[in-house]
Amino acid sequence: MSITKMIEQWDRKIDRLDQKIAQLQEQKELAIKAETWECESCNAENEIGNTRKDTLYWYESPHGCMGGDTWHTDRHDFYFYCPSCNAKYRAYHNKWALEAREYFAKGEHIYER
Repeated sequence: MSITKMIEQWDRKIDRLDQKIAQLQEQKELAIKAETWECESCNAENEIGNTRKDTLYWYESPHGCMGGDTWHTDRHDFYFYCPSCNAKYRAYHNKWALEAREYFAKGEHIYER
């Protein structure tokens, strides 16, 4: 077998595996978004994928010659809201929410000074 054909065979195998990986990643995302959490206020069961997440930003005032005057965000902290009663929760206090942060519905950007 020529080296070219061998490379082509391996490339085809890799392409099939890449397609399978993409399918598995999509299934994972759908499964996580379908997971539910219980609201402490109204006891409603809510799907993670239907729960709005707002990203927090805070401002750093200018200091020195070149420091500050910028907005920061913390990927480990955000607010999420019960779709049923709109109760507000902070992800910092909910480990499961931090682990599932990529799968919440996108919300707003909240700028705090």
